[in-house]
Amino acid sequence: MCNGTDTCMSCPGDCGSCPPRCGDGACNGGETCGSCAGDCGACPPRCGDGTCNGGETCGSCPGDCGGYGHLGSGENGDPCSAPGETWRCVYIGSWETYGSQVCRSGGWITFHLNPNDCTACCDAYSTSCY
Repeated sequence: MCNGTDTCMSCPGDCGSCPPRCGDGACNGGETCGSCAGDCGACPPRCGDGTCNGGETCGSCPGDCGGYGHLGSGENGDPCSAPGETWRCVYIGSWETYGSQVCRSGGWITFHLNPNDCTACCDAYSTSCY
């Protein structure tokens, strides 16, 4: 009989198995990588998770990596994790203008203000970026 201080954890023979819960070491029940990464593992990178990761670029995932063609906003020095030398064109609020930026050493560096063609300044450098 399950009584007194007995619980499913302390006495499963009397109290029965505990229901699945996050942190029990097994990915079960309604757990997912998003709700219980400890049991189910980290979620793979995906567009819309707020981080520029995996194979995402400003062209394929402007919300995470900075938009092209005036879609995004950002500041000089914002952190980035884009692969290689990835470029973006963003509205820079502190300077009240658009600028072309490159991701280097974990931060966005502004190179040109008021680029000629923001749509050409996405992922790879183009002379239109200045």
